[in-house]
Amino acid sequence: SVNIPDQIPIIMLPNQVLLPGMTLRLESTNGHVMELHMKKDIDLPIIVGVVPTADSKEPKEGTVGTAAIVNQILSVAVPRRTVTLTCTGLTRIRLHDIFNKKNYTFARVSVIEDKIDVDSTEVSDLMEQLKTILAKLFYAFSLQDLSHLKLEKAFDSISNTQLIDLCAAFVSTSFEEKMEILQTIDLCSRLKKVIPLAQRYVKEIGNPLALVSGRKPVERGVVMKILDNRHAHLPANSENSESKDIAELKEKLKNAKLPPHAEKVASRELARLQKMSYYNPEHALIRNYIELIADLPWSISSSKEVDVHQAKEELDRDHYGLFKLKRRVIEYLAVSKLNSNNLRGPILCFVGPPGVGKTSVGRSVASILGRQFQRISLGGIANQSDIRGHRRTYIGSMPGRIIQAIKMAGTNNPVILLDEIDKLGRGAHGIPAAALLEVLDPEQNCNFVDHYLNIPFDLSRTIFIATANTTSTIPSPLLDRLEVIKVSGYAQEEKFQIAKNYLVPKQISLHGLKPEMLIVPDDTINLLIKGYTKEAGVRAIERKLAAVCRAVAVKIVDPNTKESEIPVLIDAEKVVEILGGSVYLEEDILNRTGVAGVAVGLAYTSVGGTVLIVEATLLPTPAGVTSEILPSFPSPNLVLTGLLGDVMRESAQLALNWLRSVAHKYGLVEPGQDLLKHNGIHIHFPAGAVSKEGPSAGVTIAIALISLFTGLPVDTSMAFTGEITLQGIVLPVGGLREKILAAQRAGLTKIVLPKKSINYVDEIPKDILNSLELIYVSRMSEVIEAAFSGQVSESSSIETVKCKL
Repeated sequence: SVNIPDQIPIIMLPNQVLLPGMTLRLESTNGHVMELHMKKDIDLPIIVGVVPTADSKEPKEGTVGTAAIVNQILSVAVPRRTVTLTCTGLTRIRLHDIFNKKNYTFARVSVIEDKIDVDSTEVSDLMEQLKTILAKLFYAFSLQDLSHLKLEKAFDSISNTQLIDLCAAFVSTSFEEKMEILQTIDLCSRLKKVIPLAQRYVKEIGNPLALVSGRKPVERGVVMKILDNRHAHLPANSENSESKDIAELKEKLKNAKLPPHAEKVASRELARLQKMSYYNPEHALIRNYIELIADLPWSISSSKEVDVHQAKEELDRDHYGLFKLKRRVIEYLAVSKLNSNNLRGPILCFVGPPGVGKTSVGRSVASILGRQFQRISLGGIANQSDIRGHRRTYIGSMPGRIIQAIKMAGTNNPVILLDEIDKLGRGAHGIPAAALLEVLDPEQNCNFVDHYLNIPFDLSRTIFIATANTTSTIPSPLLDRLEVIKVSGYAQEEKFQIAKNYLVPKQISLHGLKPEMLIVPDDTINLLIKGYTKEAGVRAIERKLAAVCRAVAVKIVDPNTKESEIPVLIDAEKVVEILGGSVYLEEDILNRTGVAGVAVGLAYTSVGGTVLIVEATLLPTPAGVTSEILPSFPSPNLVLTGLLGDVMRESAQLALNWLRSVAHKYGLVEPGQDLLKHNGIHIHFPAGAVSKEGPSAGVTIAIALISLFTGLPVDTSMAFTGEITLQGIVLPVGGLREKILAAQRAGLTKIVLPKKSINYVDEIPKDILNSLELIYVSRMSEVIEAAFSGQVSESSSIETVKCKL
């Protein structure tokens, strides 16, 4: 026995009751308990008074509580001064005097002795009745849990008082019922209150849901185990095993026409489900798994006869331009028609700027083939389980994106668009791009295994189409499985036709307008394209048209609008009123060029072509600039700014060194002198916050430097592109179509480009070529001749070195 001190610290227990013999984990803010725990020299047990309270009310004198021994202090939360501890109830106590000591709650207490009439036969009869009820309770639970076995063995080793409290603690009771039992001192009266509670609990066993709902997670697990054991002993032909849900699952599996390997797994899981209680947490998991197997289209296909001529008309109707892309799609469809039984064609990957119709073409392919279309957005995916699925052992597991798309499509041969494949991430949970290797390999995807499904599924009938803005971020093994088809940006005339024939009617319909409510002249469309958008695609022009339609809608519904004001004419003045002044002006390039040391280059980015201005100036004090001060630049006399990549920095160094080697030929210095002997050079690429990379700026940098040293401005209508070598040879570069379109949007009319890139010019519409002057060059001398109209040329007095062999 444990002696109960006269004064003990008090712990308030909200909405719970600790009966003698019970063990609870609780939290306390009474720091005295923590102080006793920290004193290592005290070997005496820590006794506390646990007082149940409702709604956090303060205890009063005369309140009945429980004296408890602290078994273990689990944790101490220092900021809140909260102690988590486990306590075991010892006996009932009554509070006589509540006071604070060092800001902690204490009370003087007295132990309450149970009132027992030893000569009463009523108590004996009630105890026998209680033990009979407990025997029924243990039989109902089949004695499968060790805690119940221990409790039954304790019948003969504990007193009647302890047994009554233990029974009251075990059965499901409310806070008020437990509180009433705690406050009942007379043993006979306490028995009369506990017995009905125990009887009620025995009846609840017939309703398993009542057993589970009122228990803690650990207790729920025990009850679930017992229910499963009871369920396993039911007859095989009972109503539970042949429930309506099981019958429906069997029918779905039968209609799914599963392959043998899938049917074997489904039958095994269905047998497990039949033996399992409905209330077992695994029941829902297994059921969802079986439903997935039944819902997958193992043998369901959809297709229609391909008419290549009709397919070409449909592509032309829905997509303006994109001739190269549409030609490749038609070739793919023609081959699929000739070899429909065994087509393991390439995985097409449309690469181009945003807003040029890559996703729309994929949807048209599905429509032409008569197949379902599913789009999977891969942007930002950093977990390979999103592709392959999560294993079923994990909480919240689910199939991967591929299997989900197949399920949504309802057929085993849909067209699946893998959108933004270049924006796949990578993280601690694997590399998604590596997971796609199996999906996109025709030799492997016939037995694709999703981690959740864990059954091979045939993806060889599925057509995969990928889209990307650039191939630079696609891993090489994945890129090797793709047939890349470049999709260029739209020319101005193409944008005009798309806006006039597609976007304007679309936006009028979306905003609830009618064609007769507004007039959009061709000049207005051209104004929106030139003055308010600067992109390779048509999304920006669509947003501007949407803004115009919203303004018209406001005017239409305004009751003050006169009938004479309808239809609304969208002229230049109206556009400025709605959208404000023009954002992009052709005069902007002219204002920034036309001075010595400035040249215009052309660049190709993931969002299309763009104009790149190169500015060069002389440093007034080159002697003060050293490699120690500017360690990040290629040489002490060259400063580069504009957030440049390593390749572009090397191009600048290369252009400068080439010019230093030939400076005397162009009369910039005397023979034998260094161009940078008395000068340093600063080259800047606006805008400074935009990163720039690539080798195609070499020619532009060289022309800007020559302009700087000669003092002659470059032709303001001319742009340059090409890579330079130390011998002054101009090498070909890519992205010519996008670069030329960018030059046209900027109002430039002359473009100097490598002669070896002449074959790529055929992809550009003839009307654009007719409006531009393309100058093909193979050496820097030809570039200089074109840039300065013959004002700068090599000197006729060139020193030669004679060699004897």
